[in-house]
Amino acid sequence: MSTTYTFPKDFLWGAATASYQVEGGIENCNWAQAARDGKVPECGRACDQYNRYEEDFDIAKKLGHNAHRFSVEWVRIEPKEGVFDKDAIDHYRDVIRALKNREIEPMITLWHWTTPLWFEEKGGWTHKDAEKFFIQYVTRVVQEFPEVKLWVIYNEPETIARHGYLIGDRPPFKRNPIQATMR
Repeated sequence: MSTTYTFPKDFLWGAATASYQVEGGIENCNWAQAARDGKVPECGRACDQYNRYEEDFDIAKKLGHNAHRFSVEWVRIEPKEGVFDKDAIDHYRDVIRALKNREIEPMITLWHWTTPLWFEEKGGWTHKDAEKFFIQYVTRVVQEFPEVKLWVIYNEPETIARHGYLIGDRPPFKRNPIQATMR
């Protein structure tokens, strides 16, 4: 007996990427620093999607994708506290345009685990004003890209909480003292 499944006409088919993992050249963030410290593998150029996104989106279109989730890299947008990089914003505007030109719906993830070094130096997510810093960045991104309809605030919150703050084996390497005594 075979079963036929149908999906709604407006069903979104696609893939997802993380800027640090695919774009390459992101050196001013906590994960790049962890790589320099020998704590995680180096990312380097990755697959150079920062420069090759149009080729990648052509492949996605050929595969039948009609949606693509990607992260906007906080450290590119705001490399220094309160300083927003127009070239980085324009780059992501071009990425969005390239997706739309291929009839692929862009979905932006605002935070996919990497944080600017300036934010880390202040204490990162444990800083009393962390929410304020993040909202400042998010507000700017949302204002810059009004054509984007689909947003993800952050990717896999449980994973970063577990590995970054409980087990402590990924940035920011904040091992929970209660967990440390249980080993």
